[in-house]
Amino acid sequence: MRILLACLALPLAAHAELSPCADLAGVRANTDEGRLLANWREVYAALNEREAMPASDAVAVENLCGGTAWCAAQLPISVITGGMASPIDLVVADAGKLRLFRTSSDTGSPPTVQFAPLGSATWVQVQAESLGREPFCETDEDGNESCTTATMVVGQEAYDFVLEGNRLLWAAACLTEEETPQPSRVKREGSTYTLTTCGKSPQSLVFTLDHLRACAPTEVKDATFMTTGGAAAPAEISRLLTAGRKATQEKRFAEATAAFDALLKIDPQHARARSERGFAYLMNGQLDQAEADFETALTYAAQDTKIQASTHFNLGLIAEKRGNPVAARSHFEAAHKLNPSAATKKKLGLP
Repeated sequence: MRILLACLALPLAAHAELSPCADLAGVRANTDEGRLLANWREVYAALNEREAMPASDAVAVENLCGGTAWCAAQLPISVITGGMASPIDLVVADAGKLRLFRTSSDTGSPPTVQFAPLGSATWVQVQAESLGREPFCETDEDGNESCTTATMVVGQEAYDFVLEGNRLLWAAACLTEEETPQPSRVKREGSTYTLTTCGKSPQSLVFTLDHLRACAPTEVKDATFMTTGGAAAPAEISRLLTAGRKATQEKRFAEATAAFDALLKIDPQHARARSERGFAYLMNGQLDQAEADFETALTYAAQDTKIQASTHFNLGLIAEKRGNPVAARSHFEAAHKLNPSAATKKKLGLP
């Protein structure tokens, strides 16, 4: 998937008005101006506060960039991405120094990074796999069941940035949990640009660079994720979802549910967060709370078969724990029909 940036000869239609700053909600204008640093060693130290500063700029660049084509000392804009669940950081050359822009966005691995000209600015897009979790359970010789989660790909995340000189005009994020996600794309008509957001229900946002300059930094504060349910939510969602998953995996269930609670205050219809909070409750033995979350998740995930499948599987686990094998099998069959997996086959006794 690549950014589609095209120059068209047709004039902009008379009715195409500029999107108000508030409607450029796929946009988070950075309210700060980044952090000005002297060299790559200082960049490394800023990103790795608990580690010793590298002996040289060359070592710092190698450690931060890992030889990727989009990150190097000689580039005007470098994109730093790490491994699983690592943030995207931008480093921009600024009059012999470096300006560091940090984000709260998390990516899977490996990402794809694209650059494209946008008038006097530069459009940067980072795309990576969106990761979710599915429960897998095993029973030992004594009949004791233990459950864990396994990471699975549930879609794509795209992060878009517009940089002009040493200024970040735009930072946007889009998460889709589709089998064949549609990437965001930009079309140019003279000095006007139209952004078509990603996902099943794309929006068309019309802007100019002057428009972006005027919007930043006071009117637009938070990035927007276009989630499965079509709701908009701040970029904090990405951080909270990652924090909740990590806490669940490490059996810190109170911290996990607190992270999902905070996320659901932002977007009450976020089906995956609802399902994953339910799983944290389940793993902690809070069956009533888990069941309530799973039932609600099914309502909000009407178009997402993977969330429906994992949720039915979890409801089957609850039915098993309550001694209701008929209801358990019904849920496992529903999960297997929606998304066959090793876990559903094992529960149904299938080869």
